[in-house]
This record gives sequence, structure tokens and C-alpha cells, in this order.
Amino acid sequence: MIVGFQLENSLDVVSYGLRKAYAAGAVTLLDPAPAQPLPDELYPYISILKPNEHEAAILSGIPVTDAESAEKAGKWFLEKGVRTVIITLGSKGAVLVEKERQVFFPSMQVEAVDTTGAGDCFSGALMAGLSQGMELEDAIRFAHKAAAISTTRLGVIEALPSQEQIKELWGEL
Repeated sequence: MIVGFQLENSLDVVSYGLRKAYAAGAVTLLDPAPAQPLPDELYPYISILKPNEHEAAILSGIPVTDAESAEKAGKWFLEKGVRTVIITLGSKGAVLVEKERQVFFPSMQVEAVDTTGAGDCFSGALMAGLSQGMELEDAIRFAHKAAAISTTRLGVIEALPSQEQIKELWGEL
């Protein structure tokens, strides 16, 4: 079971939900948007933290402009107690940071027209992939494909692709 959170709700509500879901044995994902300072004691309840480069910089205090600086910020989050960090870099890709590995994922190259919901699409697709049994790296690739497609369409909800649309454009998942 995976449960996702973002910061458009009260931080108290998010904190309560993260703690309860984690205690129940769920994998917890926090997409920290809009970014705001988090209490240090909350980090150990986050299985997967998925900030973009701006959010990672706000939370960690480390300017994130490329894969190398994303890795540095990711390690900062690991020291706080997060187990897995995925920092998205927009058209520059994403960086996975875990204790034993750091992996760079290039972005899917598309003609973007609206990037408004790309981060939410990435997080949702990542959780969908993981809930369907994909390995983490495959779920990240799947999320990249979904987010790339979403940027080629106007809007947020209406821009979200189905799995069939992802398969049609990028091949098997």
C-alpha cells in the first residue's frame, strides 16, 4: 500500500496522515508542494520524498540546478531520515537518491505547452507504478513518460494520460 501527500493541506493534517499511514505499514510519499519548512521529526515518516528542484532547495537550503546538486540535496534528506528521494529537474530529468545508490534519469523530450500539472502527474504515476508492482526505477521511468505527455496538453486534470496513451506513445511500460 502506498499513500501520497502534498502540502496544499494543513501541515498538521499532513503530519498526522504521514505518521498514521507509516505506522500502518504503508509506503508514504510526500510531494512537498507548495514548499514550506518541515519539522525535522517528520522526515523519518516519509518513505519517498519527491520535490522538484525549487522545493528541494527551499527545504534543504542547497541550491539545486543540476543532477550533482540534486544528489547533494538528496543526501541531506537521507540524513534527516527519508529513505528514498526523487528530485525532479523539469526538462533536465530526475535524480534518485538512496543510501546505496544515486541514479540520474534523463527526461523524455517533448514539445511542452503547459507544465502546470507535470509534478502532480509524476507523483501520481509513480505511486500507480509502485502499486502495480513496478520496481522503483521502472516506476520512475513510467512517471517520466506520464509527466512528459501531460506537458504536451493544456490544463491539469484533462492533461493526465491513461496507461493506454502512455503505451501508445512510449511503448510497453
